[in-house]
This record gives sequence, structure tokens and C-alpha cells, in this order.
Amino acid sequence: MCNEIKPWEPYLPEHVCLYYVDYNSNLDGNTKQLQKCIEDNNLYPISESIDEWWDFPEGQYLEDMQRAMENDDIEWDDDWRDEIIEALRKKDDSDPVKDLIRNTSDIHCYFDLGYDVDEPFGADEEEQEEEIDGICKVLKIAKDSPMREKIAGIYYNASYGGSLRIYFPAGLLTLLSGNGWDGSKEDFKSIKFKGKFRVVIIDTMNGSGDFEDDIELDVEYDFDRSLLGVSEEDHYGFEEIFGDDCGIKHCETPTFEKETEAETVHVENEALAQERERQQKYNDTFKAGKCTFGDRDMNRHRDIQYSNVFPCGWHCPHCGMTWVD
Repeated sequence: MCNEIKPWEPYLPEHVCLYYVDYNSNLDGNTKQLQKCIEDNNLYPISESIDEWWDFPEGQYLEDMQRAMENDDIEWDDDWRDEIIEALRKKDDSDPVKDLIRNTSDIHCYFDLGYDVDEPFGADEEEQEEEIDGICKVLKIAKDSPMREKIAGIYYNASYGGSLRIYFPAGLLTLLSGNGWDGSKEDFKSIKFKGKFRVVIIDTMNGSGDFEDDIELDVEYDFDRSLLGVSEEDHYGFEEIFGDDCGIKHCETPTFEKETEAETVHVENEALAQERERQQKYNDTFKAGKCTFGDRDMNRHRDIQYSNVFPCGWHCPHCGMTWVD
């Protein structure tokens, strides 16, 4: 009796593809999930959304099987549904996460160097030169290198100073140390920038900075995953400040080393970790239906109104946050 064929088994399709991913389907707009994957060093943030993106993919197969059975005068029994769904899932050979990643463009990433650049205005010439030397030291650019002049240009044009970062394009799987599902796997030892990269001084809180795309680098840093980021996930990302990614794909991608004997530069940025934590709290508060005084992102406030009375500006009636013109 254990080997008895159930009425629905002959109607189970030979080939099952529950998750069809069109070539136009990708993760290009899902920067929050991409950032989470990078932070966690795995793909689970994407897989957890599959059920949201494909609502009951077994449904069409169930309908087709029921129709075929009824055409053969076999009465359909809804008690079969759970068994059939389990059988369909066992036969399913689709891999939506892999397919979505394959269709996804390289991510506009950055590696934060933990160096806070002072604004040039108000500093005398000697102080400005010292700041440029400090930036070049972090980037391992020699004083007599033609790159120093380009770094100086970035410094003088980044009027309000900001964080020193290297931006680059990279595929998601390049940024994960394992196969995508083993986040506990030992992480990379270092990140190596050899070639032409985008060096940026950026103030992501106030939206300012400057950059050059063709800075020649040959430097290797201790790898710290918390310093990796997706540009569009900043409060004011590169794209918002400068208009778009400005051809980042022409820049090179660093190599992520699992073992290294090279002399590496150690970097850390506690302020970046604190800022990400603060932004996450703002997001969580907004999702809960509230808002936070001090959060300058208008998109995380509701019912904001413009006041034409001095001081003119936008006002949040719930938390009292004001944006003066």
C-alpha cells in the first residue's frame, strides 16, 4: 500500500519551474537589500523576499493539474493540495536568486577609509598642504606623484570637507567571501586597489564634495566589511549629489584577498557605523508610523507643511522638525 500511486501523481508535470525570472527582472532598484547582503555577507536578505515577489507560484500548476484530471473524469480533492505543493517544490529546478543576480548591474560601491577631511576654507596654506599630505598618505600616493595634484583639486573643490572614500563598480557575489549562503565563513583579509579608481571626498549628511575617476592607486587595506557600502543607501548618496554614477563602470574593481603577505594599511571608521545605526533607527521609527526630531530626511516625515511666515520653510506637525529656506 505504501507504493500505491495517488490519483494526482500521473498529472504531476515532468518539468517544474516555479520562479520564472524574465531577463528584465533584476535587483537594480533594491539597494537596501543589496546593502544588507553586503553587511551580512550572504544572500538571505534576497531569498527572504522571494515569497513576496512571487505570490503562490504553485497555484498555476495546481489549476492545470485539476483541469486535466477533471477532463479525464477524475474528481479533484482539495485535501491533495499540500502533498502536491510539496511534490512541486521537490521537482522545482528554478533558482530565482541566482537568476536575479545574473541580471543585476554592477553595484556602485565604496570603501570608506576612515579619514575625515577638514574643509579647506579658513585653513592657511601650510594647513592645507598638511591636509593634502594626510590624504595622500592614506592613499599611499607619493609626494612627487602626478596624482597628488589631482588629490589637491578634489580637496579644494570639496568646500565643506567630508569622508575620504574610494568608489568602484562590483558584482554582488564579488563582495561576498563565500558562496552566498555561508555568511559565517571567514571573511576577506584585505582589499587591494591597483589601477584607476574614483577617489571621493563626500559629505553625505549635507550633500557636497568632489571626486576624480582616474586616480591611479596601488594600495592594500585591511578588510573591514563595515566600511563597505552601497552609494545610493547614504543619506545623500553620490548620485544625489553629483547627478548620477557618472560612468563608474569605467573604473576598475578592487580585488578581495583571502590571504595576503603584502603590507596593508589599517583603517576604521566608528562614525560611519554610528551613522548607519542612526539612519536605521530613523527608518524603523518611520515604519512604525512615527518620525524623529533631528531626522533631516523629509521622506521620513508625514504631513509636512510649508510656512510662509519668517523663518520660512517646511514644518513637520508631528515631531516639530523644521527645514528653513
